[in-house]
Amino acid sequence: MNPKISNVSEAINGLEVLELVKKQKCDIILLDIDMPEMNGFEVLKHFQPIPAPPIIVVSFSESGNYIFQSYELGAKGYVLKGCDIEELYEAISSVVNGSTYFTPHAQKSLLLSMGNKLKTTEKFNSGELDVLKLVCHGKSSKEIGDLLNISKRTVDSRRISLLKKTSSLNTAELVSYANRNGLD
Repeated sequence: MNPKISNVSEAINGLEVLELVKKQKCDIILLDIDMPEMNGFEVLKHFQPIPAPPIIVVSFSESGNYIFQSYELGAKGYVLKGCDIEELYEAISSVVNGSTYFTPHAQKSLLLSMGNKLKTTEKFNSGELDVLKLVCHGKSSKEIGDLLNISKRTVDSRRISLLKKTSSLNTAELVSYANRNGLD
């Protein structure tokens, strides 16, 4: 154990993580993505509107999607479960001191995912992206129109444009496209 680390708590699922953070002051959270009851992404989403201690995701996954999603949800670091203890201490030290720490592979994946998302979002105007996000949340054209203060006809027009730009045949394919490209 590193002498600078004095108090360690453990949670077996995402709900316990949230309870621990409520009960005690945490300087940092090491968070697994694959947990029962509430996965790591859901925990990260929970901290979106409120400040949280810095979070480092510790995962077996080298998936660029996992890394990018963790970053977008506020993770300050990403290391693999098989990393050596020195790398873990380096990640903790960096994040506690206000920086970020992503393994070299995670950095490459993150940059690639950011570039892909930027290219993908350039296809759409802001109105289309607003409609796309609400479509992904299962809203009808009327509900979307009400939420965005636009007519149902405008929503339908944007939906048609989205279908064409993504080469989707229906709403299910459009939602799948949005999920694959981090636009949901």
